[in-house]
Amino acid sequence: ALAVVHLRVGNADRAETYAKQVLAAQPTNPMARSIVVRANLMRNQPDRAKAEMAGLEKDFPNSVPVLNLKAANELAAGHIDAAKALYDKVTATAPENLEALEGLVLVDLAKKQPKTAADRVDAALKKLPPSTELLMISARAHAAAGNLQRTEALLRQAIDREPARLAAYGAHGQPSVHENRLDDAKDQFTELLKRNPRSIAIN
Repeated sequence: ALAVVHLRVGNADRAETYAKQVLAAQPTNPMARSIVVRANLMRNQPDRAKAEMAGLEKDFPNSVPVLNLKAANELAAGHIDAAKALYDKVTATAPENLEALEGLVLVDLAKKQPKTAADRVDAALKKLPPSTELLMISARAHAAAGNLQRTEALLRQAIDREPARLAAYGAHGQPSVHENRLDDAKDQFTELLKRNPRSIAIN
């Protein structure tokens, strides 16, 4: 869990340190190994990431962490349809997986289909257990779709669930929404989504 937290905030070194602590006890753990790959990518060390990724694909070709990582790489490379196919494969077996949900939102936005993204998260909100992460993903999708009131409502719910979680405030565009600067908020949300799809909403 600590590895995931540090990866989310962009601390690749700490994320890798905690992942390797897990690997010391569970050498084949696919999630921990995928975090090492993501950390290497965040540090712009593609050769190290590629080597570890090759091993992961060989050992766990159809595991959720590997499929999500492959999808994120395809998305980052601009291969939208390939990314969607992989994320769809994840949701077919693990519909509760939030990284795949957020990846599909990214796909919708890349295809210039913000309404589809908003509809997607609304469907997820009806089916999945409520969580701060799900609320934040949903708020980003609605911000991109231009739904001001819905975005504000979702952000308030997220903040109410975890008041101390600063990510629910400025870094995710909340002040801009609160001040009715919807265009600014949309820009912040969509830029956040595009900036590092490899490290978002890891479960």
